[in-house]
This record gives sequence, C-alpha cells and structure tokens, in this order.
Amino acid sequence: MRIALVHDYLTQRGGAERVFELLCKYFPSADIFTSLYDPQQTIDLSERLVKTTRLQRIPGAKKYFRLLAPFYYPVFRALNLQDYDLIISSSASFAKAVRKRPGAVHVCFCHNVTRFLWDTQTYLREYGDYQYFYPIIEKVFQYMRKVDLDYAQEPDLYMANSSTVARRIRCTYGKQAVTVNCPIDSTKFILCEQKDDFYLVSSRLLSYKRIDVIVEAFNWLGWPLLILGEGPERKRLESRALGNIQFLGYVSDSLRTHLMAKARSVIVAALEDYGLVPIEANASGTPVIAYGAGGVLDTQLPGQTGVFFQRQTPEALQTALLDARQRQWDYAKIQCHALKNFSEEVFFRKVEQTIKQVYSKQAVPSKNFTGSDGANQTQKLSAMPIGQLLQQAGLLSSEQVKETLQIQQFEQTHLRFGEIVARRGWLPQKTSDFFAEQLPQLKTERKKQSLGGYLKSAALLNEEQINAILQEQSRTSHTFGEIAVIKKWVKPETINLIVNYLPAGENSLTTN
Repeated sequence: MRIALVHDYLTQRGGAERVFELLCKYFPSADIFTSLYDPQQTIDLSERLVKTTRLQRIPGAKKYFRLLAPFYYPVFRALNLQDYDLIISSSASFAKAVRKRPGAVHVCFCHNVTRFLWDTQTYLREYGDYQYFYPIIEKVFQYMRKVDLDYAQEPDLYMANSSTVARRIRCTYGKQAVTVNCPIDSTKFILCEQKDDFYLVSSRLLSYKRIDVIVEAFNWLGWPLLILGEGPERKRLESRALGNIQFLGYVSDSLRTHLMAKARSVIVAALEDYGLVPIEANASGTPVIAYGAGGVLDTQLPGQTGVFFQRQTPEALQTALLDARQRQWDYAKIQCHALKNFSEEVFFRKVEQTIKQVYSKQAVPSKNFTGSDGANQTQKLSAMPIGQLLQQAGLLSSEQVKETLQIQQFEQTHLRFGEIVARRGWLPQKTSDFFAEQLPQLKTERKKQSLGGYLKSAALLNEEQINAILQEQSRTSHTFGEIAVIKKWVKPETINLIVNYLPAGENSLTTN
C-alpha cells in the first residue's frame, strides 16, 4: 500500500506539527507532502524527502506564510497523489483539500476547523498587524469560506484531536469525526509524590491564555507561582504581578520536567481546543486546576486528576484553588490515568482502528454522486450543516449563522444550533428541528404529507393560514406554495428547498 502524508505547512513547531511528526515516524515508508518547508523552524524529519509546492519558490514565503492564505487551496489541489492508496492529511486549514484517485481513501486528522475563516475576530486579535487590513481581508475570507466548505467534503473520514474539535467539524462542515486524542511522550515525565509548595503555569503568554486571571488570583492569595513561557503579554503581566509570582521564560526540557513533577498543581485558564499541558502534568502525578471547557473535558476527571472552575475570573479560580488544597490526591493514580489513556501506543491503536473501519465499510462518502440530478441535489442538501441549510432556505442571514456558530463553537455552550437560534428569537425551535431531523427523511418517508403539513411541522404555517390558502387555492389556479409566497407567509426559497427533498413525482404536493 502506498501512503501519502500531507500537512498544511512545515514552517513552525506546534501541537499540529508534533502530531504530524508522530505520523511520519509511524509510517516510515510514506511520502511526505506540504506547501512550505523550513527544516530549521519545524519538526525533525531526519533525511526524509519532503515534497513541496510552487509556493516554496516565493522569496520570504516561509517567513510570511500567513499572507499566502488565498493561494494554499490551489497548490494543494494541484498535488498529484493519484498513485497513493491511502492519504492521511494533518490539517487545521488547507491540506484537507487534496485530491485522491477513485478507490483511494483519504483520512484527515483535523486539529481544528479553519480558524481564521470561522473565528476571524478572535484570530486577528492574536495577530494585531492584520487588523488594519480587515475590510479587505473580510471580502477575501467570504469567498474562502465557500471554498473551505466545498473542500472540507473531500476526506472520507475525519479524526479530531478532541470532542470539541469534532463538534466544530460537525457544525461547520457537516461531517462526522472520530475523536482520537493526541498523545504525549510519556518517557519525558517522572512521578514525584513529594510536592513542593508552589504552583505552575506552562504556556505561551498570549491574551487568550488568560494568564491575567491566574496572576490576579495569586496576587490575592499570596501563594508561590512560577510561570514558564514567553509571549507578547509578558511585560504587561509582570507589571501586575506581586512578589510571590516569578516569570522564568523559556526553560530547558529537563527543568520543565522537574518543575512539572514537584508542583502542587498546574494551572490552565485558557479555553483550549485540546491542550497537552494538562496531560503532561498528570503524567508527572500532578493535579490540574483548569477552566472547565474545551479539551480538558476529554483529558481530566474532576476530583480525581484535577479541579475545574466554570468562569474565567480570579474569584472562580481562587475557589478552585482552595478546593484543590483541601483534597488528598492520589499522585500515582493521576499518573496512571495519563499513561493509560494518552500514550503514543494508545494513539496509534486508535488511528489504525479508525483507518481499518473506513476500509471495512467500503461505503466512503463521495462527492461524485450517482443517479439523477434531483437525487444529486438531495444528497448535497442532506450533507449541508444546519446553519447553511437554514440560510439557503431564506430563514437565517449569513451573519446570524456566523454568530450562532461562534457562540456554539467558541463559547463552549452545550446548546444545539437550533436552541441558540431559538433563544435569540430568530426562529422557533421546531423550525430548526424540522430542517435538521425531519427534512432529510422526506425522500424515504412512507407516510407522505401535504406541503401545508410539512410547513406546519416546521412551525412556518399555522392551521388558520393553511385553511385560508386552501380556500383561495380552490378559487384560483395558483398552487399551495405560490399562494403562501404571495401572502408573504413563506419565502420562495423555503418552498423550493422542501420540494427538493421530495421524491421524484411527488412535487405535485405543492398543489395541495
């Protein structure tokens, strides 16, 4: 079997690149592809040949790779992967767009949906220089979002590094994802059951990491706190910190390992998609005190491996710290949890099982639908995310869809898309439920309803309106749907969308 491994770009060393490095080691004979490669700034691939794209020849591209965003999709589409039986893309943006030959399998290990497109404002806050170009950027991004949605349908299966990312894939791309948590290198961490009297933070010093919350809490408590890491927030944070807080900057791996093992607890205040630091702390036998949302929900057992706080405020963190201080922790059990669930062995066992599932089913979703044009349209509509479906039906604006997705994905609410829309007062809950659950079943539904019945089920017409339409229909040559539109009770886009889901020959339902 010929295998291709594809990554967005290898110009930095982060969590996504760490996973790709593991994949490269696990598949030593696989060919490696990426858009840009800077061996001095990224993971160690030894003597492996890395095949790049024409972007590699652009002067300064490796340094200013973010400015090339609109050009990545075309170069990944241009990669010739026709000789490969299995393609594994490692992607937080572009690599998922690669083409495969008929009969091949494409599995995408997705670290996140394309964040700069779907959470633009938050992304630009981290890269302040780009804010000045926002009016131009947003116009480009509007087009790129459509392209991103299209190419997100290419992989046969998604693996997500956390259930949080899996939910984002489902909500944004309309694709299901198997959660396969990223591993740690367990050999780098040691168990120490004799803890010292200090707390530890290990993080890049960026605004979204909310180190300011931790600093304020420890200013009030006066307990010793060590902060590892660098970033643009360091000066501001140091100016607010009292004498019990020390900033150590970057430290050696050996010192970080030692501090991780000796700390009373490791503190995490950020909303992370996944996050390896809490697992690394547990692998050292150290409990974690974390903001209780995002990736830690996959990796921590409240009360056994750590304590959660539910608001990103100094007061909430203080309460959690006081709670943790009163507990009797089983440090060996904490380490056992990390090694049992987040080792490289466990990770690759899940990866292998997932790939085998794709091959065994031999029912890989494809963009090349067979059958009539009407069937094609129905399948495409069925694959749409609910937000895009409601927008196409003329029931929500693009801004309402975008706002709902941002609430759902990045505020870590457990509410469904339709529940958020209903709470905003934009649509009744029944309307979203109809389009999400009942509408895709219309083609196979045994007991057919009239168009009026479907519109009533969707809470778009009431009984009185249906009777009024039927009375007028008996006196005119207009169809039921036409009268509903003329009276401005239902939009034509809504009627057309529902009709597209009806079986061939059933479109006459619009007349009754």
